[in-house]
Amino acid sequence: MRYGSVDEESGLSYSQLEYNEAIKNNIPTLIYIMDENHPIPSKYVDTGDNAEKLSEFKKIVKKKHIISFFTTPEDLGQKISHDLIEALSTIDQIEVQQVENVQTEKISFEKVFLKYLLRPLKYDGLEGELLVKVTSDLSGSTLKKDILRSFGLEIGDTLSVDGFVLDKDMRNTLTERKISLYADGVRADWLEQVNIGDIIRMKVRLAFCTIKEISQYDGGKILKDTSYLGLIILEGLNIEKMA
Repeated sequence: MRYGSVDEESGLSYSQLEYNEAIKNNIPTLIYIMDENHPIPSKYVDTGDNAEKLSEFKKIVKKKHIISFFTTPEDLGQKISHDLIEALSTIDQIEVQQVENVQTEKISFEKVFLKYLLRPLKYDGLEGELLVKVTSDLSGSTLKKDILRSFGLEIGDTLSVDGFVLDKDMRNTLTERKISLYADGVRADWLEQVNIGDIIRMKVRLAFCTIKEISQYDGGKILKDTSYLGLIILEGLNIEKMA
């Protein structure tokens, strides 16, 4: 909720200058923003010119990146610990060692996706390209807010659609299990162009979350954990319209 110390020459905070330098040099960037519904003392909230600069800075990063929202220091620590390991593991291509001939074989992201369906927590956060055949109309305002928060997506500016992941030849589905795709900001603008039956190619991030939901049980209600899997669109690459 604070813009931070400002550099006199540029008029920008040092946090924003660090961000600009990272983008300039193509350094992988993880963005964490405090949940605005989380109560904090007013002395830690900027007002005036710095508040306006902070708001504009947040708008910039929300449009360009997938954002993670946090509440407590412990919550932030857990998210960073998980995300940093995943980010470092995806800098290079995923490889497996073949003992027989001491050669490496690249694992296709399609195979990674299938592994993710079985063990979503392990593969949560990995990024790659996938082909998806769209099977549903777009959803927006009805999406569950807890899921969007967990996936780091903007509430009120996120679209979702369901589909089947295809092989590279676009002939067969990898699995009969449907998967939900999510996009916000400029990526949602791209997703708005798709219709049922279209085949879309995207760079995505594998996402997994567990949220508490109230369910009916023997005439009463219980609070239980429900898991959700999804593909977060990082970049739309191609839309093949189907007649």
